[in-house]
Amino acid sequence: MGREALCTLAVSAVVGLVTLALEPWTPQWWLGIIIFSGLALYTAVDGGFWQRTRQQHPKLSFFGVIAIIGACAAALYVAGYKREAAAARISVSGLCQTEPPEPWSLVPDAPVWLKVAAQEYGTAECSYPGSNPRVQKYFSAMDDGHLYREDTTDWSSPFVYWALKQAGIEGVKGIYPLAWLNWGRTVSAPQIGDLVILKVDRRIPHVGFWLEDDGDRVRVLGGDENDAVRAYHYQKSDVLGYRRPAAKLGTDF
Repeated sequence: MGREALCTLAVSAVVGLVTLALEPWTPQWWLGIIIFSGLALYTAVDGGFWQRTRQQHPKLSFFGVIAIIGACAAALYVAGYKREAAAARISVSGLCQTEPPEPWSLVPDAPVWLKVAAQEYGTAECSYPGSNPRVQKYFSAMDDGHLYREDTTDWSSPFVYWALKQAGIEGVKGIYPLAWLNWGRTVSAPQIGDLVILKVDRRIPHVGFWLEDDGDRVRVLGGDENDAVRAYHYQKSDVLGYRRPAAKLGTDF
């Protein structure tokens, strides 16, 4: 096998391994399957592997090689299916909740929207076999003309929008957390219930509600915190800004 074919085969193997690491059934996962199959097919046909194999083993036809490639792609598919099925079994055991647990206790002076958000504490996404209707209501509250059919879509921003909307406050429609940097008014000293916009590890956008400072970290209540509504700690170095509604509405605010 020539150097070009060997390089192509090596790239195909890397793509296969990366595909195994991706979340099954996502567009990126399917793209990995397609690229893997295409590279393997190129190696077999254009790389001369098939021609030499057929010379050495006349009974092994071109369709036999295609079958081998298909089997490799199918192996990636089955691996993804098994992993997703395992996630489903975990979900059935209780991590994927369709009803929230007992309301999480907050300090009495928490703003209305934070109390609303706390009522959802523990609600988790269900990527298989279907979406959690409680998570889907965060998306539908935006009424932005888009259909988000999978909980695997980032829902930290829809959750914040939904909680604020229950308190009569219009937020930022959409799934992009960084859009909240232009909402409301900026604050330098956050109070409980203020919005925290950050990039986790300085690369993953996220938004939630500020609870407290904890040394060099901030404690945030939000949606899609490790796939659920919960409180989480983030490094202060990841924080991009704090925002508050432009006007305080009502005595509870």
